Amino acid sequence: MYDAFSMMLSKPPMVSVLRVNTLKLHIEEAKRKLEVLFKSEGFMECNIVEHPEVGDVVIIYRHSDNKFDEVVIVPHSKEIIVDEICGTAVLRGADVFACGVLGAPPEMAKGDHVSLHVDLDGKCRKGSKVKLEEKKYFVGNGIADLSRSEIFQRKQPRAVAIKVVDKLFHHPSFNTLDREIFFAQNLPSTLVSHNLGPRPGDVLLDMCAAPGGKATHAAILMKNKGQIFAIDKSKARVKKMQDTCNQQGLSCVKCFVFDSTKLCCEEGGHSLNEKPPYQPNSFDKIILDPPCSGIGQRPQLRCKLTATELKSYHIYQRKLFSEAVKLLKPNGKLMYSTCTITVEENENQVAWALKTFKELTLISQDLHLGGIGISGHELRKEHCTLVQRFDPCLLSISGAVGDGLSIDQDTIGFFTALFVKT
Repeated sequence: MYDAFSMMLSKPPMVSVLRVNTLKLHIEEAKRKLEVLFKSEGFMECNIVEHPEVGDVVIIYRHSDNKFDEVVIVPHSKEIIVDEICGTAVLRGADVFACGVLGAPPEMAKGDHVSLHVDLDGKCRKGSKVKLEEKKYFVGNGIADLSRSEIFQRKQPRAVAIKVVDKLFHHPSFNTLDREIFFAQNLPSTLVSHNLGPRPGDVLLDMCAAPGGKATHAAILMKNKGQIFAIDKSKARVKKMQDTCNQQGLSCVKCFVFDSTKLCCEEGGHSLNEKPPYQPNSFDKIILDPPCSGIGQRPQLRCKLTATELKSYHIYQRKLFSEAVKLLKPNGKLMYSTCTITVEENENQVAWALKTFKELTLISQDLHLGGIGISGHELRKEHCTLVQRFDPCLLSISGAVGDGLSIDQDTIGFFTALFVKT
């Protein structure tokens, strides 16, 4: 069971998913644009199809993708060490940018063939020249676009350092995508805004919004008419989110740096024309995708969380949830989502919310592509049918790995629950 569990989480989903900005381009035109792009980059043997139920999502997969198809590759002798975020991105088709490189041999020159390894123990120091002897994970081979001296110059360039040519999994690179049109987003995440159902004129809050996928999706569904308040604690992440909004031409999204556990102020809260905090009952719809343990993310090369850290997330999530309920208008809708698979952060949180906030009712979701909730814990059985759980580990335990999983099953781990306030 453990081996199947580990195998599923350590591999990326078989397919790549892109959400299309339908305010800018029709889905059929978007598919043609992608076909031209991928052919020009040598990714020839692929299908690009519209998702049959999610009309603004395209799925990219190879003609032969009906099972996990990991390629056997012999590493080159020159080793490049990359950080874990970079390594998992490589497994999903990305090239290596300079900021992701930790170590490289002193003689590495532009044009060299190199192997790419993830530092699993965090032992490699930035700029290291020494071959890493600690635990490392091979993620592919590439060709250097930059020399070692160019990668590690004082002001590190924002450029591709290594072009990945030998991939363990056949995913296309999205480095040259038109960011005005396309947004790489996992399939379950695209359901959040669809099921919340934002409409033109709504006033919507995204409490933990960066990097902005759900907020920008909601803005597109609202046809850029209304108001969206996208909040995050990180100044750098909010800056990137604002850049994404600008790229996609979305003027209805206002991005703010703020702590969402203090977002509601019953006395002295600001009007919606100002920065946070805000008054109670201010929002028609709220997205709460809080910080979580992230155990559903794929690929996942190691789990760094301690047992104490794992148990701490639900406490912080409840602080955010309490603020959300106060900020939501009567008859408003609240979407709670996580990218983890723990019952404590998912089903048990829903049970706690229903017990704590009598004004909340759990309702069904129009697009239900995942499984139902896990019963036998705190959430009542009839409520388990209303929540939506994507859990690749359950599929791996059942022996489904490699048996031709559908695109709706072979995803990251994810959970959603939709509430209405009476």
